[in-house]
Amino acid sequence: MKKLILLLALLCALGCSVFAERVKITSGGQTFNARIERTELSSQMLDRLPLELDMTKLYSFLIYGDRAIDVSGVKGFRGGLKKGDITYCTYGYLIILTEDQPAGQSSRFVKVGQIDGNDIPKLNSISRGGKIKIERAE
Repeated sequence: MKKLILLLALLCALGCSVFAERVKITSGGQTFNARIERTELSSQMLDRLPLELDMTKLYSFLIYGDRAIDVSGVKGFRGGLKKGDITYCTYGYLIILTEDQPAGQSSRFVKVGQIDGNDIPKLNSISRGGKIKIERAE
């Protein structure tokens, strides 16, 4: 049991990178580092990298790009979402949240990743109608 606890502690200390893919998101000269969790849903996106998407800023709390992937049977997130979360809406849109969202408003979102903490303040620089590029980090 102690070995298992030590192994889990080591994985968390490493940022659980064993279970995530590092990506780089570029928009308007800004670069955002992020990690995408390895799940069946996110694998569809990771298999298509590099992606270039037209993004639209909507409501001031999210940025979305139309990149339909198969979300059939995927249930929405039940907890609140945070600024910097990378999610898929169950309608098929990739979404980057620019503000925290309470649990009641996130039932259609499926979290697939997170912008790194130091880069979150730069999210407001993504302009309405801007393009973003998502690629594997080196």
